[in-house]
Amino acid sequence: MFDFAILNAKDLKGSWQHMSRRKFTAIQFSSYDEFILKVTSLVSKVRQWYIKETGSAKPFITVAHDVWDGKRKQINGLSIFFIDPETLILYKIPVALAPPLGKTAILLCETCLAGLEEYDIRFVDLNKSVNDNCTTAVKSGRL
Repeated sequence: MFDFAILNAKDLKGSWQHMSRRKFTAIQFSSYDEFILKVTSLVSKVRQWYIKETGSAKPFITVAHDVWDGKRKQINGLSIFFIDPETLILYKIPVALAPPLGKTAILLCETCLAGLEEYDIRFVDLNKSVNDNCTTAVKSGRL
């Protein structure tokens, strides 16, 4: 068994190159920038469709968020959901993971809005907020 693994590893040895940490980080940043650009353009396209069809901006994005508590830190996960009215495709996009500024409804709301701001999602674009049923989430659901 080990001879088989060693023999095959020798055959692959010449064709693989290890990626440096710097190159890996550069690829991560460029991929993240492309992701932000893609989501921003999708949101902008749907926003422009509503403005063209109705004459004004309409709320069309549902936001879902939840805070995960750990022994060492907390993380607020944020996702957006919307339908492209031209193609009727439902988009479900996770957009942010960030430590919450605090556990109060106002601080949680600020954390969520900061995550949405990166994608040029405005307050007027938000239709609903969906969260778990803890007191803070219920209060922040009234964005």
